[in-house]
Amino acid sequence: MSIRFQSSIAEALKNPTQVKELHINLKKKGEIALLPRISELVNLSKISISDCPDLKELPESIFSLKKLYELYLSNLGIKNLPVDFGRLKELEYLQFYKLPLETLPESIAEMQDLRKINIQETEMTYLPENIGTLEILSSIKIYNSKLKKIPQSIGKLDLLEVLELGNNNITELPDSVSELKSLKTLELNNNQLTEFPASVCRLPVLRLLYLNGNSISELPKEVSGMKALIYLNLNNNKFKVFPEEIYKLPKLETISFENNEIKSLPESLGSNAFKIDSLNLDGNPFEHFPYVLFDWYKLSKPKYWRFEIDNALYNKAKIFDLLDNKTFQNLDRATQINFFNIYCGFDEEIKKISLPQLWEALNSPATKVADLTLGFMTELQQVPIQQGSKIYIAGKTNKTLEEIKEQMTACGLELHAKLSPEVTHVLISARGNKKYTEELSKNQLQWITEAQLMQYFDKVNPTYLVEAADTDAEKVSDLIMTLDEDNMALAISLVEGGGLPESLFTELYIVHKFSEQPEIAKKALALLKQKAGPELMAVLKSRGVLNKKGYVSTADKEELLRKLISYTKYSGLNRAKIAYALYKRTNTGLSYALDEGTTAMKNTIIASIIKNDIFETDYQTYLKYFPMELLQYPALKQLDIRARSGQYTDDGWKDYTSFIIPEEISQLTELESIIIYGITFDSIPIQSLAKLKKLKTLKLNVSKDFDRNAVYSMLPNCNVEF
Repeated sequence: MSIRFQSSIAEALKNPTQVKELHINLKKKGEIALLPRISELVNLSKISISDCPDLKELPESIFSLKKLYELYLSNLGIKNLPVDFGRLKELEYLQFYKLPLETLPESIAEMQDLRKINIQETEMTYLPENIGTLEILSSIKIYNSKLKKIPQSIGKLDLLEVLELGNNNITELPDSVSELKSLKTLELNNNQLTEFPASVCRLPVLRLLYLNGNSISELPKEVSGMKALIYLNLNNNKFKVFPEEIYKLPKLETISFENNEIKSLPESLGSNAFKIDSLNLDGNPFEHFPYVLFDWYKLSKPKYWRFEIDNALYNKAKIFDLLDNKTFQNLDRATQINFFNIYCGFDEEIKKISLPQLWEALNSPATKVADLTLGFMTELQQVPIQQGSKIYIAGKTNKTLEEIKEQMTACGLELHAKLSPEVTHVLISARGNKKYTEELSKNQLQWITEAQLMQYFDKVNPTYLVEAADTDAEKVSDLIMTLDEDNMALAISLVEGGGLPESLFTELYIVHKFSEQPEIAKKALALLKQKAGPELMAVLKSRGVLNKKGYVSTADKEELLRKLISYTKYSGLNRAKIAYALYKRTNTGLSYALDEGTTAMKNTIIASIIKNDIFETDYQTYLKYFPMELLQYPALKQLDIRARSGQYTDDGWKDYTSFIIPEEISQLTELESIIIYGITFDSIPIQSLAKLKKLKTLKLNVSKDFDRNAVYSMLPNCNVEF
């Protein structure tokens, strides 16, 4: 039986004909002396040699390995490869990392089976001209080197699909690049290009193009020939004008112009000709707000878009220009919020808006963003509301006037239908004022918001549980979270009889959305409305992807999770509890329940997932954190987890790296398999993994700087796949 791999030459030589993979770390004592005997490993197919800067040349014995198809050299002192290098005729994959290598030998032309070249951090300045003879080469990746020139012969590589030459010194591309009829990915980031390479425009199937970090200032007219391009990265270049040539790219989905010198956007951007999913304009010195983005957004409906406005720009312009823009007024609320926040930059100056200006803003047709303006008015209420206060409401409120009047009467307040000298406070509606008069803005009145009025109701006439509030609320919560109809009905009865603490808002929302008994659902909604502030009221009135019974009304699970974020961000609802209810009802939302739920909640979920000592999350469940509750299952044999490297927020996709494999994993002594998808690890607890004596399989994605050899040496009997 063949041995899959070894991490020691000495161990490999004990069974020289059975070893197929060898990963050598030359820091180990005695390994260098055994290098000449590598030729005895006649069936060796993969070899990795690393960590000896004093090794200046490859041992002659390597060239006798007739079955070698993968060679990996890392952190060695090799400057030149000998002519004999071409004897490795079976080689398919060549990977060099941290070598002072100056170029590849001409004899590489003899390696007609070579398919992939991956070279990083070398002294290479050029490639041999005869590289074009490698007929089945499909991928060339050369990063962080000193490459200045690409040979003309590269155009002969008919099967080349990937050409990545980032962080080099390339100033131009040969015309022959246009002959690469199979090329799908071209990466030339952080080079010294001053012009967009014209030869690239004639690539028939190119899909991904990275030109970030150069000095390009314009696109050629020929760019319209890139019929298959879907992604274009032009970050950190010298564009002063947004290039209208990109409108002619029929399949373009994503374009990024971050950190250029663009000061304005052309009106043509708002035309039907430019529909893409993603546009990034961060870091450009816009001189005025690019209103054309409104038109573009309405026509294109992108999935992701970003741009920044310098906060100081707010001081040069009036917020009302934004509110009065007709196109802006027709945008959906979420988009208005994004535009508004970008425009204002959350600048301290916005707190200085005068009351007449505020009323002018509220009476703009764009009333949907009026509440955002109010969010920065921190000192509206100068005279507190008190018993006997007489209040006039300007505009439409979240609660009905009847509901507000009933609560005001109970608290000793008076509601006035008209503005008169008797009025002591004016409630500025979050939805704007439809009855604006010039007189209103001039009167010396006290201004309050709907939220402030609700807070006063709570203070004067609280409806919270008075005795043992925390204990009773916890019992009610437990009843509701079972999602049993009888238990939910009982919980509603308890709340009706004893009062509603704020800690139960989420549970009542769950009853409202998930109960199959209409009367119980209505009672939950009525109880919530008694206490809900404007943000929660907005959620209660929204028509999301959940219907009245909590079932998912769309097949798009990601949309459901985005809605979940939106529901809970400002309303005070607990996302983990809602996710848990979703999971129990629809088998959706498990990610948030496991990441953010209570220990008891996580234990319940994990117990339901583990079958036959296997913990496996489904393809829809990506976790931000490793579930530490798994450590309570010492008999666990297999972990199959999908990790989450980011999430959707109101500002688009946000990256983070929170998922780590804990040191405590060594407690799971029966583990035989660990498989983690979806995230790239920079480090893992190798010492802890080495204690898992029964571990046979480890599958992870790791970064390019990850020390693979350390893992191979620490886990010699484990099938490790990176």
